[in-house]
Amino acid sequence: MRGETAGTWSLWEARPDGSGPDLDFVALFLTDDGTVRPDLAERVWNTAAEGRIPLIGVEPLTVEARAKLDSAGTDFAYRAMQDLRPDGDWPAPAVTPRLIIKVVQ
Repeated sequence: MRGETAGTWSLWEARPDGSGPDLDFVALFLTDDGTVRPDLAERVWNTAAEGRIPLIGVEPLTVEARAKLDSAGTDFAYRAMQDLRPDGDWPAPAVTPRLIIKVVQ
């Protein structure tokens, strides 16, 4: 899709206790230079929720881009899950990317 800043938007499913029924979703916008932009993550999420994603094509992520996105998404989701973690022992959250959108200028 086209946007003001080039990067990759992704939607992550996160289960705070690893495998339990509780889950949440977090959005991440990672600019092409590696900066995390929560403001743009929210903007793209709202655009998607309104059904206004102006798709301009489909292109697979490179292996390097996917590795960077997986690392950033996992780190971001783990931090977000800190507030939702259960009491007592806490296994690592389960984090899974569910939707990835490349944003170009």
